[in-house]
Amino acid sequence: MRREDHTKDQREDISTLVALLAHADPAGREQAARSLGASGEQARGAVPALFKALADPARSVRASAGSALCMIRVDEAGMPVLIQGLKDGDRDIRFWSARALATAKPSPLPALPALLEALREETVLPIRDFIRWALKAIGPASVAPLVELLQSEQPQIRLRAVGALAGGSSTRVSLTLRPLLGALTDPDAQVRQFAAQAFGILGQEHPGQLMTMTASSPNVARALGQCLSDADARVRERAAWALMWLGADARPAADMLRVALADQDERTQHWIAQALEHISENVAG
Repeated sequence: MRREDHTKDQREDISTLVALLAHADPAGREQAARSLGASGEQARGAVPALFKALADPARSVRASAGSALCMIRVDEAGMPVLIQGLKDGDRDIRFWSARALATAKPSPLPALPALLEALREETVLPIRDFIRWALKAIGPASVAPLVELLQSEQPQIRLRAVGALAGGSSTRVSLTLRPLLGALTDPDAQVRQFAAQAFGILGQEHPGQLMTMTASSPNVARALGQCLSDADARVRERAAWALMWLGADARPAADMLRVALADQDERTQHWIAQALEHISENVAG
């Protein structure tokens, strides 16, 4: 078969599946959505129809259509409907729109303004999780506007910005370390807690690499060590947990960790002991 004939057959198959999304039987609509998802990027032309199917009366069809949008890895041409979906009154549509944007190829960068607005406005936690993942997928370009959100007078906005800054590529991380360090001294305890947790996430994603990312890296361990004396137990616990994940990079905080072993919170004590053990292992290694 000639290549052009094969491509034509694929287009016809996709068109047939799109037509089946209007089938009277929910099982037929669900199967059509599943098949479109299995077609991957070849089915990008079906994005508008799949987006419409997110409002299908049958929940199984809605879930299959949403999953298909993620498997297709929507490109820039398909993003407008997903951007629109971030503002929909239906939480399922917002959920799948955010999740599909997080898997967009090559990047959900064209959706950056809409994602930032959704991060500020969205009230449903699982949806915010995928909004954060989409912002991370954008890479370094999402850092500067998120840092601006750290200046918000609303603690919840600052908290959400911290969550979206935690993680990503090495290049992105090198840009987030300094603003996250600043968030460790935020007046709101929950923001400090999440900032400390962010460094643990970075330690998990980039083990042993923080010292090489930026000249401010040694300050990370010392700043987390200072958090071990925070008035809020949740901040101390997360700081200890983060230092544990930093491994050898936590060495500058070793003395502060030893002092903090007297903390009366059992979870904090556990993470401090683990952090000191990891430091010792890395020194011995």
